[in-house]
Amino acid sequence: MAQRMTEARLPWPRTWSFHSWGDVRGLDRAISTLRFPLMIKSRYSHRGDLVAKVHDVEQLQALAGQWRHEPFILQEFVRGDGWDIKLWVIDRQIFAARRRTPLDANAPQEDVPMPIETLPGDWRSVTLEIGRVFDLRLYGVDLLVTEQGQGPLVVDVNSFPGYRGVAGAASALITLIERLLEERQVTV
Repeated sequence: MAQRMTEARLPWPRTWSFHSWGDVRGLDRAISTLRFPLMIKSRYSHRGDLVAKVHDVEQLQALAGQWRHEPFILQEFVRGDGWDIKLWVIDRQIFAARRRTPLDANAPQEDVPMPIETLPGDWRSVTLEIGRVFDLRLYGVDLLVTEQGQGPLVVDVNSFPGYRGVAGAASALITLIERLLEERQVTV
């Protein structure tokens, strides 16, 4: 994913992917040259997955050791403005919300819906371009805006996110399914 994001010139932090901690052990010297802090994330999104900011090699080794069989990624840390922008797409229809960063353990985790017409045009463009680059009709995108107000920076793409609690998503999904069924009947 990181390679395709880079090739498409989408705003994405440098990212390294590992199948397991065993892949990293031989790379200790290379990892020690990385600039910390870094983000470590489970490669597959699921409840209770690993998402943490690591400040040094020792902390990285401790976390990766706990998750030794879990595929994970390392990503350059970008200091955001304290909010994650959550975008869900259903066949080019965008739904949006803000959520406090998961890096603040005490922050509320509920979504604050954002009317689509309030989204900056570049946020919508980047989000729809991701769908084109990866040929996706259903997907989620997490954006950050930096402390300096720069952005958007894409920090995650989910090829089939949960739409629970996203107002209007159920009807958009039904509309997409009905259209896909009609298209299939025409081609059969």
